[in-house]
Amino acid sequence: MNEEACPAAPQPALPADALRENTDKEVKEYVKERFRSALQLMRNIAQRKSTILRTCEIIVRRQQDFLESGIEALRPMMIKEVAEEIGVHPSTVSRAVANKYAHTPQGVLELRFFFSEDRTGPRALTRRCWCSSARFASSSPKRMRAIRSPTTS
Repeated sequence: MNEEACPAAPQPALPADALRENTDKEVKEYVKERFRSALQLMRNIAQRKSTILRTCEIIVRRQQDFLESGIEALRPMMIKEVAEEIGVHPSTVSRAVANKYAHTPQGVLELRFFFSEDRTGPRALTRRCWCSSARFASSSPKRMRAIRSPTTS
């Protein structure tokens, strides 16, 4: 995980001076509630980071052959299975992998690429196209060189 993209948030400190100096009960309650909200937000961010990391660990473990060998070794994997393994609802895993990418030996891939639930929509078409082009490239390096660098006349 790119730690620069999600820097650690500073620990909020309860402004004790403001609470001691201000005797208004409503102000004290407001400050305490904002402090509790800040702590809850920090816990939520930590939980999301943990979910993403655990999901990525499972993807790497289950797709090790694909990462090492290529598209022929890609194995079916469902969000539901990963969710059960890490103990969360499938929608949590779905949100965790949404719009997230991994830099792999096979290129930069959207994390949803590794899940095979969607067999008909645009994601399935993208996956099939990527798989086909990867097979084509691996079977014919001369053709791929010709496609990548066409000669100009």
